Amino acid sequence: MSVLSGEILGMPPAQCNPSILDEVPPKIRKVCDALSTIYQLGMAMENYIIDKAPILRENVPVIGNNVKRQDVDHVFLRFGRR
Repeated sequence: MSVLSGEILGMPPAQCNPSILDEVPPKIRKVCDALSTIYQLGMAMENYIIDKAPILRENVPVIGNNVKRQDVDHVFLRFGRR
């Protein structure tokens, strides 16, 4: 893993270096391909979240501290004797 400006990035191990990938056994090559795919998916998800986070924050309604909520999003049920 490497640290870059406060972010931790999971990098494929040194055995998966493209320059020596032709020399490693096929099973190791498959593992390296899987690690590379996971790394790429992780980066894509992170970029998606970075792109969508401002939009998601805009859609969240701000509720004041002294304002009573009007919508019903939960129900209290009482079971048993009074």
